[in-house]
Amino acid sequence: MADEYCKRCGSLIVDFSVLPERLQSAKFIDAWHDWISHRKEIKHPMKETQAKLLLRKFSQWGEERAIAAICYTIEKGWQGLQEPPEEAKAANAPLDTFGAALRAGMAAERARECQT
Repeated sequence: MADEYCKRCGSLIVDFSVLPERLQSAKFIDAWHDWISHRKEIKHPMKETQAKLLLRKFSQWGEERAIAAICYTIEKGWQGLQEPPEEAKAANAPLDTFGAALRAGMAAERARECQT
Protein backbone atom coordinates (compact mmCIF):
# COMPACT_ATOMS: atom_id res chain seq x y z
CA MET A 1 0.00 0.00 0.00
CA ALA A 2 1.45 3.36 -1.00
CA ASP A 3 1.78 6.16 1.52
CA GLU A 4 -1.03 8.69 1.29
CA TYR A 5 -0.39 12.34 2.07
CA CYS A 6 -2.82 15.19 2.59
CA LYS A 7 -2.86 17.42 -0.48
CA ARG A 8 -3.41 20.50 1.69
CA CYS A 9 -0.68 20.12 4.33
CA GLY A 10 1.43 17.23 3.00
CA SER A 11 1.05 15.20 6.20
CA LEU A 12 0.85 11.44 6.20
CA ILE A 13 -2.79 10.38 6.33
CA VAL A 14 -3.54 8.11 9.25
CA ASP A 15 -6.94 6.51 9.69
CA PHE A 16 -7.75 7.85 13.15
CA SER A 17 -10.77 5.57 13.43
CA VAL A 18 -8.34 2.68 14.02
CA LEU A 19 -6.41 4.48 16.76
CA PRO A 20 -6.35 2.64 20.07
CA GLU A 21 -9.07 3.99 22.33
CA ARG A 22 -6.62 5.50 24.80
CA LEU A 23 -5.21 7.74 22.05
CA GLN A 24 -8.48 8.96 20.60
CA SER A 25 -8.38 12.47 22.00
CA ALA A 26 -8.15 15.83 20.30
CA LYS A 27 -5.02 16.59 22.33
CA PHE A 28 -3.17 13.49 21.08
CA ILE A 29 -4.33 13.92 17.49
CA ASP A 30 -3.08 17.54 17.52
CA ALA A 31 0.29 16.40 18.88
CA TRP A 32 0.45 13.64 16.23
CA HIS A 33 -0.23 16.17 13.45
CA ASP A 34 2.52 18.39 14.88
CA TRP A 35 4.90 15.40 14.86
CA ILE A 36 4.08 14.55 11.22
CA SER A 37 4.52 18.21 10.21
CA HIS A 38 7.83 18.42 12.08
CA ARG A 39 9.14 15.33 10.32
CA LYS A 40 8.17 16.81 6.96
CA GLU A 41 9.82 20.14 7.80
CA ILE A 42 13.14 18.48 8.64
CA LYS A 43 12.95 16.49 5.41
CA HIS A 44 12.35 13.11 7.06
CA PRO A 45 8.70 12.36 6.31
CA MET A 46 6.97 9.69 8.35
CA LYS A 47 6.42 6.39 6.57
CA GLU A 48 3.39 4.18 7.04
CA THR A 49 5.18 1.31 8.81
CA GLN A 50 6.95 3.69 11.16
CA ALA A 51 3.68 5.44 11.97
CA LYS A 52 2.00 2.14 12.83
CA LEU A 53 4.84 1.11 15.15
CA LEU A 54 4.92 4.49 16.87
CA LEU A 55 1.17 4.44 17.42
CA ARG A 56 1.47 0.96 18.93
CA LYS A 57 4.23 2.21 21.26
CA PHE A 58 2.20 5.31 22.17
CA SER A 59 -0.77 3.11 23.01
CA GLN A 60 1.40 1.20 25.48
CA TRP A 61 2.76 4.43 26.96
CA GLY A 62 -0.56 6.20 27.27
CA GLU A 63 -1.63 9.62 26.04
CA GLU A 64 0.28 11.88 28.45
CA ARG A 65 3.62 10.13 28.05
CA ALA A 66 3.25 10.02 24.25
CA ILE A 67 2.40 13.72 24.00
CA ALA A 68 5.30 14.62 26.30
CA ALA A 69 7.71 12.66 24.07
CA ILE A 70 6.36 14.26 20.89
CA CYS A 71 6.58 17.79 22.31
CA TYR A 72 10.07 17.24 23.73
CA THR A 73 11.39 15.83 20.45
CA ILE A 74 9.93 18.65 18.36
CA GLU A 75 11.26 21.23 20.81
CA LYS A 76 14.77 19.80 20.38
CA GLY A 77 14.40 19.61 16.59
CA TRP A 78 15.26 15.94 16.53
CA GLN A 79 14.34 13.37 13.91
CA GLY A 80 13.98 10.40 16.26
CA LEU A 81 11.47 10.29 19.08
CA GLN A 82 12.93 10.84 22.53
CA GLU A 83 11.26 11.07 25.90
CA PRO A 84 12.03 13.95 28.24
CA PRO A 85 14.70 12.89 30.74
CA GLU A 86 12.31 12.86 33.71
CA GLU A 87 9.78 10.72 31.82
CA ALA A 88 12.43 8.24 30.70
CA LYS A 89 13.80 7.94 34.24
CA ALA A 90 10.35 7.25 35.66
CA ALA A 91 9.54 4.68 32.97
CA ASN A 92 12.88 2.86 33.20
CA ALA A 93 13.66 3.34 36.88
CA PRO A 94 15.97 0.58 38.09
CA LEU A 95 14.89 -1.54 40.99
CA ASP A 96 15.84 -0.25 44.39
CA THR A 97 19.16 -2.08 44.54
CA PHE A 98 20.10 -0.76 47.98
CA GLY A 99 16.78 -1.87 49.44
CA ALA A 100 17.04 -5.25 47.73
CA ALA A 101 20.59 -5.77 49.03
CA LEU A 102 19.53 -4.74 52.53
CA ARG A 103 16.62 -7.18 52.48
CA ALA A 104 18.87 -9.97 51.17
CA GLY A 105 21.42 -9.29 53.91
CA MET A 106 18.73 -9.35 56.58
CA ALA A 107 17.35 -12.61 55.21
CA ALA A 108 20.85 -14.16 55.27
CA GLU A 109 21.34 -12.99 58.86
CA ARG A 110 17.99 -14.52 59.90
CA ALA A 111 19.00 -17.78 58.20
CA ARG A 112 22.27 -17.86 60.13
CA GLU A 113 20.41 -17.21 63.40
CA CYS A 114 18.03 -20.08 62.70
CA GLN A 115 20.94 -22.47 62.09
CA THR A 116 22.52 -21.78 65.50
